[in-house]
Amino acid sequence: MILTKDFIQDKLNLLEKKELEDVLLQARRNRASELGHPCLRYLYLLRTMPSEDIVKLQKLFRVGKFFEEIIVKRLIQILPVQAFQRPIEHKELQIAGVLDILLETKQPLEIKSCSYENFQEIQKYIDQPKSLKQADLLFRKYYFQVQTYLMLLNVEQGFLYVIDRQRGGETIIEITRDEPTIQEIIEKAERVNECVAKEVLPEGINQKNICSHCYFYKNICSKEFQNKKKVQVVNLSEDFIEKLDKYFVLQQQLKELKKLETEIKTKLHEWEDGIYTVKNRPYVINITEYERNCLELPEDLKQELMQQYGVKKLYKRIEIK
Repeated sequence: MILTKDFIQDKLNLLEKKELEDVLLQARRNRASELGHPCLRYLYLLRTMPSEDIVKLQKLFRVGKFFEEIIVKRLIQILPVQAFQRPIEHKELQIAGVLDILLETKQPLEIKSCSYENFQEIQKYIDQPKSLKQADLLFRKYYFQVQTYLMLLNVEQGFLYVIDRQRGGETIIEITRDEPTIQEIIEKAERVNECVAKEVLPEGINQKNICSHCYFYKNICSKEFQNKKKVQVVNLSEDFIEKLDKYFVLQQQLKELKKLETEIKTKLHEWEDGIYTVKNRPYVINITEYERNCLELPEDLKQELMQQYGVKKLYKRIEIK
């Protein structure tokens, strides 16, 4: 069998569909990569209400994963690696993550790819990694993620490996176990777990520099602050939740369908009137040209203007069956 571009694209579409469903139906756990976020409401909603924007972010993370895979292949050649892309969790705290690299010394090595600007910025923290905790949200989350892995592995030291995905620069930061931060992670996870169990929505932080980038703030918190209405958590049957999950998946697929339809029909408008079949494909493309008056006016005035200016327009009806 000779593979075609369309065959490969179909497989990619199926893979993306599965990834989307996995994101929406994923296990509800505290993500190691997010525990550095200061807002309990965000962490609660992340577990209970996967959002459209979070689904879109998966594509950005996927690009980062490509870089990580390249780095893993390089590091395996020079370091004593015990495992890579290894899931890890703490059942009681409901914390879960994926170790990029676990060294034979039981130390974690977390890989991050970032923009050139962020890569330049993180150089400031090479000699003072504890300061990452007070840095911008992105770097703070890096620090908390490594601390979470140090806690889960019960080791004293790990590494943060950062690569500039635009220019290829790379740096490594040594991170030592930080007990106050680990205690903060434990307390935060416990509070989120309690809220999830009791179905109580935590208070939001309402900090512009953080909230302005948050999907939940735009769609939930800002409405609450503006309207002074409390957002309520509701109990729904499993059957109804399943319908809502399917609805959300289909809603995303419909958006993708409409976008694809526009691209296809824009291209097909260049084709002449006729019926077309595609080799080794079951569908038929039918293009019909017709004229339509552009003027929505009384008939007598329309006829007069058409005779004077010839106001007509050629249209194409495109059907794919």
